Amino acid sequence: VGGWRALKRFALWQINHQAWRVIDNGRTSQTNDAYGGDETIHTTNNAVSFSLLQRLRQLVGSPLVGPYSVLLSSKDMKGAYRQMPVKDAQVKYSIVCVFVPHLNAWRFCKLWGLAFGLASAVIQFNRFPTLLCAIARRWLALPLVAFFDDFKLTELKADGTNSGWRSF
Repeated sequence: VGGWRALKRFALWQINHQAWRVIDNGRTSQTNDAYGGDETIHTTNNAVSFSLLQRLRQLVGSPLVGPYSVLLSSKDMKGAYRQMPVKDAQVKYSIVCVFVPHLNAWRFCKLWGLAFGLASAVIQFNRFPTLLCAIARRWLALPLVAFFDDFKLTELKADGTNSGWRSF
C-alpha cells in the first residue's frame, strides 16, 4: 500500500574505528530479494599481492631489500557509501525515519547516499573503486588493488615518502 517498503535499520559499534556504523537491513525487509540483479561483485584475490611482488622483483633484477625494499600500505575510503550520490529524482525513495526517545517523536530525513545493506547499493558502490583502480593503474602506473572500500598499494620504499599515495 502506498508503494513503500520499510528497511530495518540498526547501528553496529566498530571497535577498530571507535565509531558506529549504521546498517540498513535489506534482507529482512526482502528488498534484496526484490532487486533481482544478475551483476556480481569482483574483488581482488590475495594472489594478486604475490604476483605484484614477483613482478617488482623481475623489474628490479635483484632481491627486494635495502633500497629496493617493498612498502605495502592500505587506505580506507571514509564514509564510502555516503559519498555515492543518489539521483535527485530518486532521493524521494530514500527517506530515513528515526525514533527520538527523549522527544517521544519520529524524525524523517532524506538519505542522499547509498543505503548500506542493500544488494543494489553494494553493486553500485563497487563500480567506483574499480574505476579508481583502473585509472591508477593505467594513467599513474600504480600497482593498486581494491577490496570494497579499501585500497592496497605495493611500491618500492626507495625514498620512503609513499610517493604512490601522493600520486593517487
